[in-house]
Amino acid sequence: LASLKSAMCNARAKGGRPSAEEAELLPERMFEAAWELLLQHGFEGFSFDKLARHARIGKPTIYARFANKEAFLRALLQHRIAAYQSEITTLAEDLPFADALKLMALRAVMRFQSDEGRLTDRLVDWLEHEGDPKAGSVRQWAFANGRQRGEGLMRAAVERGEVAISDIPLAAQFFLEGVVGHARMGNIAAEDAVAQHERWANDYSAMILRAFDRSKG
Repeated sequence: LASLKSAMCNARAKGGRPSAEEAELLPERMFEAAWELLLQHGFEGFSFDKLARHARIGKPTIYARFANKEAFLRALLQHRIAAYQSEITTLAEDLPFADALKLMALRAVMRFQSDEGRLTDRLVDWLEHEGDPKAGSVRQWAFANGRQRGEGLMRAAVERGEVAISDIPLAAQFFLEGVVGHARMGNIAAEDAVAQHERWANDYSAMILRAFDRSKG
């Protein structure tokens, strides 16, 4: 990756066009640079001018892919949310199902309450209130995507014979709603916040299993 970035810098210095491989990586580079800017300077300090300088690309390159700031932020959020959801479910899929629920609940809550999570939530709120409603809700998209991933893990556990969940969509919905609710209501300032979240994740995953796993009835 370092050698590719060096080659791209050399190409720009010579005035040449990026290769097909370099062009394919441009959105990822823009997203990484934009997230760094947003974490450092906040939403109010973000602009395409700053992004172009930070990513070392021309503004026309950004506008060739994204019509405006709203379209860019929407794509950025979907990219980051999907990547993190994938990371959590990948970690969980090789665990026993009870342990997978605990891990997903804890990791998701800790993510929500991190600096990156709070920034994500603020940007989503901005799009919900200020963005084009015809473009759709990023919050609803993120919830639906997370629920689908949860359903996939539950179906796999059912197929392995670990659990007997008859209504998988409902179980996944309840699980995710509880995680989001705790993330928003939990006390992030408490000295033992992590320990509190760990205890909650253990109790909450056990409750979900009692409510939806018919083999325990």
